[in-house]
Amino acid sequence: MNDDPDDVLRKAEALLAKHRGPQDEKQPAPPVDFPTLTEIVEEGEPQAAAAPPMSDAELAEFERELRTEILQLVRAELERLVEARLHPRIEATVAKVMTQARVELEVEMRRAVREAVTQVIDEEIRRLQSD
Repeated sequence: MNDDPDDVLRKAEALLAKHRGPQDEKQPAPPVDFPTLTEIVEEGEPQAAAAPPMSDAELAEFERELRTEILQLVRAELERLVEARLHPRIEATVAKVMTQARVELEVEMRRAVREAVTQVIDEEIRRLQSD
């Protein structure tokens, strides 16, 4: 199986030609209304159109709109970050305040009950002494 390199190339070219199809076929002409470039265009950096300078009022309005748009874009992420950072602090503070309020309410209720019982006992003693 000692093939000549030229023979191998001829076989490869024949195989490629078979799969490509005939090369002598003429390319179809483009349609009549097919746009074509008729002028020479030199390559270079595109020139940006110079915009007229903005007035102070236009600049202030543009700045306000830009700030609003940026805030809308990042609002959801900011809310998530604030929630993630503040939630543990708020939860601990609320628990502390509720515990303190419960203790103060318990003390106040005991004082109110004690005063009410003392008042009822004092009134009963006075009533018994006056009889």
